[in-house]
Amino acid sequence: MISLELLRQTGNAEALITLTEDEELSVGELAGTMGLHESTVRQRMNDLDDAGLVRTSAELVDGQPVRVWETTEQGEQLATSLLSLLNDYSAGDRSPKANISDENTKTEADD
Repeated sequence: MISLELLRQTGNAEALITLTEDEELSVGELAGTMGLHESTVRQRMNDLDDAGLVRTSAELVDGQPVRVWETTEQGEQLATSLLSLLNDYSAGDRSPKANISDENTKTEADD
């Protein structure tokens, strides 16, 4: 089971979603995409790796090994679910406040 505290930590969900959308990125690429320092991104990726949501491998770039990150199947499923929830919330489709307002409006109109 995934620790909710892991996802509550600032940026871990964002890092997971960003990586899922781009499939495979180095820490430098993730840092550039997210507008963060590489050490911050590296820590977030290590946290997600410990949770089994991402994995790392080495690729040769200009003859030098570079670690790249990609989501695991579990990480991809979680990122897809999170992105869907965020999109729904942004669109107002799942907002609890919107549902309460709608119920109150109906009640007042029925009176």
